Amino acid sequence: LDRFRQQPFDALIVDAEAAGEDGKLIFEHVVDEAERKQFKCVGVLILGEGQADWASGIRQRPNMAVLVRPGVTLKVLKRTLEELLKDGQRPGEPGA
Repeated sequence: LDRFRQQPFDALIVDAEAAGEDGKLIFEHVVDEAERKQFKCVGVLILGEGQADWASGIRQRPNMAVLVRPGVTLKVLKRTLEELLKDGQRPGEPGA
């Protein structure tokens, strides 16, 4: 979160299966901060099969996606990021 505040980034991917609940909380804080400050930052949160119930407690936003294993492949992740980045473009940006 501190790193994002110092130098905002365009995308955040968090694997909550590896990072646990702390990873999920940081993900939500970064996405909230980006929304509040109107930064263009998209986020993808990857949950493990045993964490699928966490998805219902996360406020959905147009600049983020929650993916649940199994079924999360690099192809799915790439497509999800491309869709989020495309949808999050501001007027005047290439492809907007």
